[in-house]
Amino acid sequence: MSEEKTVTYDLQEILVAAKDKIKARLQDSIIQEINEKLKWKLADDVGDVVDEFVKTELKPEISKYLIEHKIEILQGIQVAIAEAGQIFTKTLVEKLTDQVAKADSWKIKNVLKELF
Repeated sequence: MSEEKTVTYDLQEILVAAKDKIKARLQDSIIQEINEKLKWKLADDVGDVVDEFVKTELKPEISKYLIEHKIEILQGIQVAIAEAGQIFTKTLVEKLTDQVAKADSWKIKNVLKELF
């Protein structure tokens, strides 16, 4: 027998001997691939349903609520802005006071002279 026929024969023997294992591996591989595709497809489908629900059911209700409470929301924003301004001013005054306290009198005199 030639060497090529021997290699082919050996390969056939190996394949025949391992056919059950090969078949099982192929089945496992196919099942795994199907599961992966289903997992991603299902995630996409669920995402689409959630997006549609948010658009059609929640968004109009949220808009309606915000419109109904527009005055209260604006008042809350105004209070927050005013409080932020007060905090900023207080912090600025504290820092300037601290810097002035640390400065020597000659520098303070020059600053006051320039200001007034």
